[in-house]
Amino acid sequence: MKKFKLEINGNIQILDGEVAYKSNLQDVSENYLLIDIPVNNGIYLTMNDNDEIEAEYYVDRGSYYKFNCRVLGRTKEGKLNLYRLSKPYNIIKIQRRNFVRVDMVEYAFYNLPNDNKEETWKKGIILDLSGGGMKIKTEEKLSLRDRVTVNIFIGENEKVQVVGEAVRVEKINTNEYICGLKFKEISERTRDKIIQKVFEQMRKQRGLV
Repeated sequence: MKKFKLEINGNIQILDGEVAYKSNLQDVSENYLLIDIPVNNGIYLTMNDNDEIEAEYYVDRGSYYKFNCRVLGRTKEGKLNLYRLSKPYNIIKIQRRNFVRVDMVEYAFYNLPNDNKEETWKKGIILDLSGGGMKIKTEEKLSLRDRVTVNIFIGENEKVQVVGEAVRVEKINTNEYICGLKFKEISERTRDKIIQKVFEQMRKQRGLV
């Protein structure tokens, strides 16, 4: 398939029934792949030789592929325990028009630039999220074109920081506002992590996690 290329250190998810296990590509050769032992919330996935697995792979700019592999066995490199997988087959590219957006309710911390150049972080609530922007509820009114820095939690121990521009501001109650942000300063690596979070949230809402 054109443009499908696996990269070392790329993020890969192994689907086991209704649960997605995270892993990283440690090596990519002409005949096989090496991945970390997949994990989900501290629980490691056990795979047997010749098992057929379904995987998801996210690449730059949010491209998203699904494919199958066969488990060829386990190996060890240094202190790393790894699985050896066959070359991917049944490769399908999941097309996304613009960015998929998912509704959610999750705390995040944000700040606005000020004349004193001091960082004052305030708590907001993410109401929806996509690879291109987000909707956040705040207790202060933001102005159109304000640049807002937001910390978004990706996992239990990881967060990413993005800068968005306020493109919509709506007052919903006394001291409550909803602001639509369009991401302006974001690396593709960070965008990919947000897109993964979006798809994980969609799976949760469908009852698949």
